[in-house]
Amino acid sequence: MSGYDGKFCEKERDECWFYDVICQNGGTCLDKFDNFKCQCVTGFEGRFCEIDLNTCQSSDILCENNSTCIDVVGGYVCSCHPGYKGRFCEELATSCNANPCVNSLHCADEINLESGNNFTCLCLPGYTGYLCEVNIDDCLSANCGVGTCVDGVANYSCLCPDGFTGSACDVNIDDCLHNRCADGATCVDQVNEYKCLCPDGYTGELCEVSY
Repeated sequence: MSGYDGKFCEKERDECWFYDVICQNGGTCLDKFDNFKCQCVTGFEGRFCEIDLNTCQSSDILCENNSTCIDVVGGYVCSCHPGYKGRFCEELATSCNANPCVNSLHCADEINLESGNNFTCLCLPGYTGYLCEVNIDDCLSANCGVGTCVDGVANYSCLCPDGFTGSACDVNIDDCLHNRCADGATCVDQVNEYKCLCPDGYTGELCEVSY
């Protein structure tokens, strides 16, 4: 007799076992009299739960603030517009009330399309970044010649090596201004030092020795 099993047909047959039913996508086989049913998880249907439903066509979708529903296997996700966040795009992104900006002149409660934030920071000179958190490296466009550039805020300074001066370290200090050349010797300026050119009859580092 259909639906029964056993030597005397005394037992109701487990159709899930008898037909070796495999419910797909996480479904569960439920035994019924002379039949079976796959109980599907949310987002699937069909005799064996083989059909992936387009969940976004359901009236139960909870995406808010004009966000876009994207169907995924077994459910959906909400793609938020800039300025919103949360599973259902139900939350505003951080606003100026939370004081998110650093090194800024002003915070405006307006959507920043580039960053997706619900606010826009107007940075102080010398700073950049969505939160004005980055000190612009002014040394990238600096000219320090033989010196070393030291970055500041909206400016820079040049650290000159010995023997040089000037805002761009481009002036060789005239060491002859305070030279000790003797006996009419001529001073020749060099870098952080000088050299004495001795007249005839004199020698020595400072031309101080006659011969």
